[in-house]
Amino acid sequence: MSGQLVDAWSIENGYLNINLTPDAAVTSGSNSQDLQLQPRIFFSTVTFNGKSPSSNLPTYEGGETAVSESQFALTSMTLPCDNKIGSHHVSIAGYFHKDAFTQLEEIRFSAKETTVVFSFDGPNKQQSCKSFDATDGSSTWFEALTPQSPIVVQAHMNNVRFEVHGSLYTYVEFSGHHMADYTNQYALQRVSQLNIAKDVSFG
Repeated sequence: MSGQLVDAWSIENGYLNINLTPDAAVTSGSNSQDLQLQPRIFFSTVTFNGKSPSSNLPTYEGGETAVSESQFALTSMTLPCDNKIGSHHVSIAGYFHKDAFTQLEEIRFSAKETTVVFSFDGPNKQQSCKSFDATDGSSTWFEALTPQSPIVVQAHMNNVRFEVHGSLYTYVEFSGHHMADYTNQYALQRVSQLNIAKDVSFG
C-alpha cells in the first residue's frame, strides 16, 4: 500500500471538524489507488423527520472488498464538542442514494413540514487507517469518530440544499442546531493519538 495517511478530524475553537474525500467511502480495499487508504465515515441508520431513505448506498469499510451498505456517506461535518452556551450550530454534508431526492422533495413542498430533524446512527467501524509496519506497508483500521448516541440535528428547510449527483447519489448539505435536551459523547482518535473524549450537552 502507498499513499499519505490522513486524519479524519480536527478541533478548532470548540468545534469538531470533519472533512473527508467523497469517493473514499465507495472505494474497495482492492483498489490500487490512494483512495483505498483515505478515511471514510458512513452511517447505517439515518432518518429525516422519522423516515428512512428508501434505498441504501454501496459502501466499503476501510480495507474491505465486500460491499457494506449504508444510508449516508459523510463528506464534512462541523459540530460543537465543548459545553458552551450558544455554540450548538451544526453543519453536515454528504450523500444519500439518489432515491432520497424524491423523499426530500416531499418535505420541501409540504405545508406542514418546514423543518427537518436528521438523525445519524450506526457509524462504520473501519474509518481511518494507521500504518504500523513501514517495511511491508501493512495497515490497520480503527474508529476515528465514535458517537455514544445518535447525532440529531434540526434544520429549517431553507437551510437544506440537495441535488442529484451523477447516476447514483443525492448530495445533501444543511445547517441547523442540536435538538433541546441533546447530550452525546464523542470518542476520537487520530492516526498518532490515543482516544480522547468530548462531551456535548444542549438544553
